[in-house]
Amino acid sequence: MAIHSRVSIRYARALVLAAQEADNIASLRQETEGLTELMQRTPLLVKFLDDPSINKHDKSRILNAVFGDHLSPLMRRFIAMLVGGYRERLLPDILGAVLTLLDAREGRVHAEVASATPFTETQPERLRHALEGLTGKKVTMVTREEPDLGAGFVVRVGDTVFDASLRAQLAQMRSQLLQSNLRPAVRTS
Repeated sequence: MAIHSRVSIRYARALVLAAQEADNIASLRQETEGLTELMQRTPLLVKFLDDPSINKHDKSRILNAVFGDHLSPLMRRFIAMLVGGYRERLLPDILGAVLTLLDAREGRVHAEVASATPFTETQPERLRHALEGLTGKKVTMVTREEPDLGAGFVVRVGDTVFDASLRAQLAQMRSQLLQSNLRPAVRTS
């Protein structure tokens, strides 16, 4: 769950609005997911977008040659606008913000789950169901093992973190012990 810059969110809202006006929301999601995947697989493309030594006319020409008719007219115009305003380096973050806005619009949230041990076959589905009950939204989960947790798991849904790990419980107990006003026991004979 990335936190997007304010500028990226503004551009993302404008793109989503434009797609909505053109009744093109479904294809916007598909195109945005495709571009996001391409940028994740092609770090050289991201480096090209970030390179300030390439002037905007050359960047536009190269991007048009690379993408050609593989992008919708709306996305081609949007990318051209970014390049023209020297904002093309924001494209990966803007695409992420577009997906976040589309998810919110569709009542979806993404959850990242770190577990100390591998999940059993049924645990991910039960956890997903419980998270849907808590959030009131459809939940898409990504899970990973993180043995450093000791035991238990940590779930991040947006800005909310549910930490049910042994590591967190031990840290909480330590904090409580440090804050308590314990005095040594004195024996009287």
